[in-house]
Amino acid sequence: MFKEKVHFIQTQWQFLRSIFSNNASTCLICKVTPQTYQTLSLCKPCAAMIPWITKVLCPICGRFEVCHDCVRRSNTYYEYNRSSVEYNDTMREWLALYKYRGNERIESLFIKMVDYAFQSLLMSTPLQIHSIDCFTYIPLSEQRLQERGFNQAERFARGLSNKHQIPVIELLKRTRHTEKQSVGSRSNRFSNIQGAFVINEKEVWRLNKKGALHIVVIDDVYTTGSTLNECAKVITSHLSAKVYGATWAR
Repeated sequence: MFKEKVHFIQTQWQFLRSIFSNNASTCLICKVTPQTYQTLSLCKPCAAMIPWITKVLCPICGRFEVCHDCVRRSNTYYEYNRSSVEYNDTMREWLALYKYRGNERIESLFIKMVDYAFQSLLMSTPLQIHSIDCFTYIPLSEQRLQERGFNQAERFARGLSNKHQIPVIELLKRTRHTEKQSVGSRSNRFSNIQGAFVINEKEVWRLNKKGALHIVVIDDVYTTGSTLNECAKVITSHLSAKVYGATWAR
């Protein structure tokens, strides 16, 4: 375990510094400046704008500042969450480029960034990669899926699956369309998401045969944790499982 932790710290440091390269390809974000950081396919100015979360104050949700949400939550159904970056104006703009403006070229960048959250989860919790049974993801409503054409959380999960050889299972289905969790009061967010998910019965019988499970839920943005907690509640009510979260932004 100690060697694994040391290896991750070394990998994390290399990841943040990235690899210097004379690659002539242009930056994924600005599309003008040649790439400086080959690992992320970014130029130096764009890479410098990423607000990586390197210090966690809340051990449960992985928040980088004082957390009131975890304290006020009466029941927490997930074990831990970790996120890669602070959700500031720059990150909001980057996500909009991908989700709403058709720049799917930067999907590979987001997958690498979500992997930082996943590696942080492994480093700071008892969870180990060989004990993870599957990735799953937050499903979209049919309305939102038709509007956007894809589910970014599913894409991120499948990208991590390809890298780590951990299967992706569609464990959850959405029962109704809900407003974005980034808007509204905390109480409205909570009531908005209650009952919005059901288990995918087709997958339950197969997973139940495996006994106690470790499942990592992937999403793009963690706001108050209501969505992750509701999903974990549904999963743990049907499966003997510990549920974790890995999200791109916090």
